[in-house]
Amino acid sequence: MFRRMVRAALFNAGVYRELRDDPTATLQAFGVIALGSVALILALILGQVRDQGIGAYALVFTSVFSAGIVGWVIVSLLSHLVGARLLRREVTLPSMLRTIGFSNAPAVAYIFLAVSAEADLLQLINAGILMWILLAMSVALRQTLSIPFAGALWMAIPGILIMVVIRGIFAGTLLSGLYVG
Repeated sequence: MFRRMVRAALFNAGVYRELRDDPTATLQAFGVIALGSVALILALILGQVRDQGIGAYALVFTSVFSAGIVGWVIVSLLSHLVGARLLRREVTLPSMLRTIGFSNAPAVAYIFLAVSAEADLLQLINAGILMWILLAMSVALRQTLSIPFAGALWMAIPGILIMVVIRGIFAGTLLSGLYVG
């Protein structure tokens, strides 16, 4: 799984073709999403919610982990619908879950947010990771749907935006739980 993660993060087109056709890799794709979520959870706990207690840590865990899973499933489902219905490609939802899941391998880099206290640097690191995921997702969509890179990029942009909006919705729940409750 880790070798595939590295290859996916390095935009290796072959790994996305391999994942598309490997029905045993769906659980691994879930693992990639889980690892990226855990990296962000650790960054938040070690950085922004430090010393707020076990309740805050539990809230961070459930909110971030849930947002990661929900975002992955929604983006994969929408990509599958666009690919199968609009583009008329032979694509299955599990193959889309696998390739979109592995395209999120760069999310493991969220652990670097924990080492920075500078707000500007946090935003820069977050933007860089999101761009990295966007490019990896574009390669994944290109390989899974057999479409040109430009088309895959235009499909990936709403995917990233959906993931950011879902993260924002869950973050709103997180913040209300931390500061109101």
